[in-house]
Amino acid sequence: MNFTPDYRRWGTHLPLLRWAVENTSGAVLELGAGNYSTPYLSSVAKRGRSVMTVEYDYGWRMASEEKYASANHEFRYHMPMQGLFDVVLVDQGPKRRRGSIEYLRPRVRYFVVHDTEPEEEMRYELAPVLESFRYRFDDRLEDMPQTTIVSDTDEIALDSAPTMFSV
Repeated sequence: MNFTPDYRRWGTHLPLLRWAVENTSGAVLELGAGNYSTPYLSSVAKRGRSVMTVEYDYGWRMASEEKYASANHEFRYHMPMQGLFDVVLVDQGPKRRRGSIEYLRPRVRYFVVHDTEPEEEMRYELAPVLESFRYRFDDRLEDMPQTTIVSDTDEIALDSAPTMFSV
């Protein structure tokens, strides 16, 4: 995949997302379609993995669906009511993130949560829920959006964050 120079600003969640996807084999749920995660997950779906993208913005969902939907990549407007997910990327609007994590938590192996830098805490209010997970790894990038991966069930075997091309 080719990534634009904006990756350093907007695609900083991809290394941890790729790590989670490559270290699991079950379904993947993307909460919030994006210019970096959706094309990557589309390529994962083309290799046979089940991927679902939930996007609440109608125009954004339709544009993403038109470009990336496939037999294994489904697009929805609403959160799935059932199903188990090995990986959930949380990169949706601020008001939905915490509730989505709490709602899906019993059915998810790994959450990859974008924009977890301390400066964004007032906007997303995720600290209490992220701190409550048994396992956690924070990818702390200076002056860039940060990403956290959490799990209640599986250790996160990372000493440092993988680079974009090392996974």
